[in-house]
Amino acid sequence: MSLELIKEYLEVDQEIKRFTTQTIIEENVIVPDYKPDMDKVLSIRGAIHVNNKVIEGNKFFIEGIVDFKILYESLNEGIRLQYFNMEVPFSHWVEAEEEGDIQGIIQTRMEYIDHELINGRKLNIRGVLGIQGKFTRREQVPALTGIKGLEDIQSLPNWVKITTIGEKINEQTMVMEEVVLEDMPPVLEIIKVSGKILENDIKLVEGKIMINGSLEVGIIYIGEGEEEQEVKYVEYKLPFGHFIENPSILSEMEYQLSLNLKEILTQVKTNQEGIFNTIQIEGIVDIRGTLYKDYEIETIVDAYSPSVQISLKKERVNCQEMVLNQNFQTIIKENISTPIGQEGIEDILSMEGFVIITNTQRVTDQWIVEGVVEIEILYQKFGEEKGFESIREELPFRQGLDLDVKGEVYGDVWANIQHMDYQVLNPHEIELKIMLGIQCQLFKPIVFTIINDIEELTEILEEESKEARISVYFKQPDDSLWEIAKRYRITIEDILYQNEIANSENIPDYTPIIISKKDIYKLNG
Repeated sequence: MSLELIKEYLEVDQEIKRFTTQTIIEENVIVPDYKPDMDKVLSIRGAIHVNNKVIEGNKFFIEGIVDFKILYESLNEGIRLQYFNMEVPFSHWVEAEEEGDIQGIIQTRMEYIDHELINGRKLNIRGVLGIQGKFTRREQVPALTGIKGLEDIQSLPNWVKITTIGEKINEQTMVMEEVVLEDMPPVLEIIKVSGKILENDIKLVEGKIMINGSLEVGIIYIGEGEEEQEVKYVEYKLPFGHFIENPSILSEMEYQLSLNLKEILTQVKTNQEGIFNTIQIEGIVDIRGTLYKDYEIETIVDAYSPSVQISLKKERVNCQEMVLNQNFQTIIKENISTPIGQEGIEDILSMEGFVIITNTQRVTDQWIVEGVVEIEILYQKFGEEKGFESIREELPFRQGLDLDVKGEVYGDVWANIQHMDYQVLNPHEIELKIMLGIQCQLFKPIVFTIINDIEELTEILEEESKEARISVYFKQPDDSLWEIAKRYRITIEDILYQNEIANSENIPDYTPIIISKKDIYKLNG
């Protein structure tokens, strides 16, 4: 007698490791020849761009650059505010510990930046780059869906629902627009341009992702006033749309997409009267992320035969199911003050910020997200010299998300600043209102058993006792009818019939169950 196993192969993503690591960056930065000497550093920001991620053997290599943006005050007469940027390469590797079809998903952030002004032309920058992420391994799993070749085979089916990575997204799009400075002085020189991407709407349809967002640009420039030159700041929000086409994209897929500004360029143009009041803006946007899809299949996890002794070769499979993918908002309101001894605020020039997630965890029936928003405010101070100062503050936040999921969960969190507003209350105090957008993806571990092979232990000479054997078994609290039937090698239908049980799902504990069967056995030889 030959048994035929009917199998359906599933692609399963197993999370094998989560990691949090750091790498240190230190570099001596030289002021470009065309820029004046530095007197005081006002701001240093670092934008991280990962250019390459590759797994070789059991190591995950990460390479990229940190684009340091340096704003300083010079000793020159006139406009003293100056700016330049410097790209510093970095590389880091993380041990994946296992080999195979490994994929890495990471997030990066600048956790710390410090500096020392060596002289007017040289600046030493030290930074700590934080990297966190996870490794998943893709395997093909043979799920058993049927058994042929034995008439009285008893099989235990189980519905399994798992989540796998469907597609990886890695694309770019360009945002281009000309903006006209209305009721503002003409541009003599652009000092600094900053920007961030806001996601307004992302929609998945069959074969396509439709993205609508906006590029929010802040420009500090030297304007030509009626009596003297002056520093001005303007903000613009440039809407854009982008389509990603791929026949594998399904409307029901869950997703996580990050839109980041990789590069922004500006060019000043004249209007018909020859006035430099038009700025052409070009922004390159990185679109990266992951699409997830669900599989649901009925697979056989156990089997036996009342007439034939069989041996099962089993294997446990570890995978995951996405149980939550939710976007929500939280608002931070805070009053911040100028440092003691620092001159008061005459005019706010710019305000920038970014979010650092410091901790995520489950607390009873909530998923708690904790982090800080690092804010940097550049302002023109009171005084005849028209000097500049900056304020740096860390604003903590804590937000809970209700969970309706039992058992262990783990997850990934992304956050960005969607809107910032402020009001100057007095020369030394600012009222801030910040809206954060947070996305949580939570998974629960799924463990199920697959049957790789079934072996018959005996083959010939079936004998049957002339008298039936009767046993009485008292159902225990953790028993299932399947376990009882398999133990006595009888069918569940026989147990229900012999004991006149109408509802198999509601058998009280310690109920006596009569097992009546004829001994059927096999002999070797």
